[in-house]
Amino acid sequence: MKNKLGEIVKFLYESNLIEEEPGGIALRDAVLAWEYIIGKRDLKIADILSTHRILLQNLDKNIAGVIRNVPVYIGNRTGANPASILYKLDTLIKIIPQN
Repeated sequence: MKNKLGEIVKFLYESNLIEEEPGGIALRDAVLAWEYIIGKRDLKIADILSTHRILLQNLDKNIAGVIRNVPVYIGNRTGANPASILYKLDTLIKIIPQN
């Protein structure tokens, strides 16, 4: 179990590097968010938003736990239309295993 936790922390650390958030606080919040969401059964949109709130609580409180209402860009790609995000989250929750 300890080895698996180490792999998860390494994954989260590397993910934070991709997001250019290498600090210890960001890693701690990522681990807290992981621990919160991994134990959820019957996932709901509120759980996803709570996870987002935990992830961003120390990085950007203005957007933490909030569904965005502006477009985002990833490289030269545009993210999902903000008006469609609730629908997409609801669809995702319906198709992923709930156990």
